[in-house]
Amino acid sequence: MGTASYYVFDNGSSYKIPLVYQAMDPTNNTAAVQYIYIDGFTVTDADFVAGINEVTENVNFVSQNYPNPFNGSTSIVVGLTKTSDLSVYVTNMLGQKVTEINRGSLGIGNHTITIDCSKLTSGIYFYTVKAGESVVTHKMIVE
Repeated sequence: MGTASYYVFDNGSSYKIPLVYQAMDPTNNTAAVQYIYIDGFTVTDADFVAGINEVTENVNFVSQNYPNPFNGSTSIVVGLTKTSDLSVYVTNMLGQKVTEINRGSLGIGNHTITIDCSKLTSGIYFYTVKAGESVVTHKMIVE
């Protein structure tokens, strides 16, 4: 069984994620569990979704989620410059999609989106807003 750490080491342009492999003897349930550290698992912003904090053709702005950090649900405000199909998805530090919201076609103006993260474990996640061809990503923290 493998486990990613609750903590991530952020050096500004890359993120080192401590990973541990837990080795167990399936034939002996009283044997000690071995924890083996896997070194060198590092990702950068480029490994995630392009467009972090960018203003794009369809999107005037995407707010930082509030509250942040949070437990349960959080909200963001998206300002659209044109009518667009809008979706929001959340990814974990490994880039795996953990939740998705499809709001359909929304008109010009500001729209508040609530993201339910009550089933997520504590840690750092990224939410990505996609409106038409525009994509904007921000970081958030689940407590």
